[in-house]
Amino acid sequence: MWLNRKRLRRECSHDALWVEDQLRAVFDGRAPVLEGRQSSGTLWRHRDGRIEIDDSYFRQFGARRALQIAQEHGWMADQRDGTRDLPVWLVLRRSAEPQKG
Repeated sequence: MWLNRKRLRRECSHDALWVEDQLRAVFDGRAPVLEGRQSSGTLWRHRDGRIEIDDSYFRQFGARRALQIAQEHGWMADQRDGTRDLPVWLVLRRSAEPQKG
């Protein structure tokens, strides 16, 4: 069985600030999001610019906080997603302007 060590570390970590930084890395370019599903199965970029993020990036602090972080970096929930209270994936698209504060 093949294990993704980065994903496993995020899922088992008790360091919420580190996990939050891993999510921020997706938005600020430190974690590359390739076209199509990555081998890790945790990030997906659609041709129309939307991205899907697996819950290993935000399970510890919740989808609401993940959406706040996304908004700080100029992303917003994609309305076509039908995001549930506890989504397994967040689907985001670029917003017009990043929100600060």
